[in-house]
Amino acid sequence: MNRKIIYYAAVILTIINLAALGTWTYYQLRSEKPGSIQCRRDQQFDQLKSELSLSDGQIKKIQKYRTDFLSEMDSLSMQLAGKRKELANVLWQTTPDTAHINSLVNQICKVQSAAQRKVIAHLLDVKNALNPEQQQKFYDIVLQRFTKGSDQPMPNPRLH
Repeated sequence: MNRKIIYYAAVILTIINLAALGTWTYYQLRSEKPGSIQCRRDQQFDQLKSELSLSDGQIKKIQKYRTDFLSEMDSLSMQLAGKRKELANVLWQTTPDTAHINSLVNQICKVQSAAQRKVIAHLLDVKNALNPEQQQKFYDIVLQRFTKGSDQPMPNPRLH
């Protein structure tokens, strides 16, 4: 009986941690709080345009990447929310189905992994649209957002 309780507790704690980490990562990468999402997105892009001194051609190119990226991320976010809701419903059943729980955890991990891959692809797309000086500034901006709230120093690789 004790093993069963420990197993359920471990599964629940893992799920909570994954959900919290996924949510935190998602909002850190987008650097926003729930609320006026479009307003924040526009402000961030305006700030990026200014800090990187983007040309009109670069703005159009990056705006296209950005539109596609945000649409994909919104879709993944909705999928995650649906899977988390389903997981909560299963967890609070009188006799939770551990196979179903494990399946949902795996599905959530796959969606979170897909989101991470989308972020990386987007960052690489934007980086490739920039000149070397802009790439260094972009690296600094991304690093600041990735490490926001972290006391850990990050190495500064040379961009070529």
